[in-house]
Amino acid sequence: APRPAALSGALAVVVAARGVAWRVWAMGGGQGTLGGAVAVVSDLIEEVPRQERAFHDIVQLTTKRMKAKHMRHYKYTMRVNRLFRIKPSEILQGYAAEARRLNLGEPKMLFHGTTPVNAEKILLEGFEIPRRGGMFGRGIYFAKDPLKSVRYAQQGVRGEAVARKAGQTGLGSGVSPTEESSQFPSVWFNNLWQSVFGSETRENVRHMLLCEVHLGNSRTLRSAKPQFDPSKGLRRTWPLEKLGAKDYSSVRAPGGTLGAVKVTEYVVYNEYQAIPRFLIEFEQTNITAGQLWGRA
Repeated sequence: APRPAALSGALAVVVAARGVAWRVWAMGGGQGTLGGAVAVVSDLIEEVPRQERAFHDIVQLTTKRMKAKHMRHYKYTMRVNRLFRIKPSEILQGYAAEARRLNLGEPKMLFHGTTPVNAEKILLEGFEIPRRGGMFGRGIYFAKDPLKSVRYAQQGVRGEAVARKAGQTGLGSGVSPTEESSQFPSVWFNNLWQSVFGSETRENVRHMLLCEVHLGNSRTLRSAKPQFDPSKGLRRTWPLEKLGAKDYSSVRAPGGTLGAVKVTEYVVYNEYQAIPRFLIEFEQTNITAGQLWGRA
């Protein structure tokens, strides 16, 4: 359903804590300072080794979700380079509890592209309803196919916390310590930069989040509604309410010729409906015309 008139007591405390969490995060992130907030965020993530089953499962999921027709549409594919497991903060735990309390059903694993800096903010305090609306109003947008999320995953340097975790397992770019000798020039330059300027150089990366999204009952929209108001648009009509039909909890915009979008997307209008579980660091690979039509 749309945002409840009265949130549960536990969630009310969590929502009040969002502002505090953001202030802590911001104070520790300025000017490259490894402050207390960076330590907090760093404690909430752990890199998943390539040999771990979870890494294989996520790679398999992204590969399975990338449809050939969508590759032809976007003319690119993607590859998972690194994977970070997100350990839910107190705020995210509260959101998950609220979704269960409202009985929104089993969550769906969906992708959300964003910047590296925004990704760190989200894993600390959850998603935030944007001030400006999209094609279906002011909501949080997700995709089943990661190729759609690639479009919104803008390149940027890793946040301090993710850089710290990445640095624990290599050079911050998927390189293991045993491979350092083969990359001596870059290691030497990085050490020189750090001695002169006091901080490591950081490569540009692209991130997307894999989230548990509690969609509940989705309303299907086949045309754009940028002024969509969930407090009205997710309500059932009076006759259906009398017949016991429950309100909608999200929007599904099916892709294709009969839809407003080429690739299906989902929208939720409450922060507690989306819980980030994995941070995916990836690279985009453009596909030639021959490769495109060679795919099934």
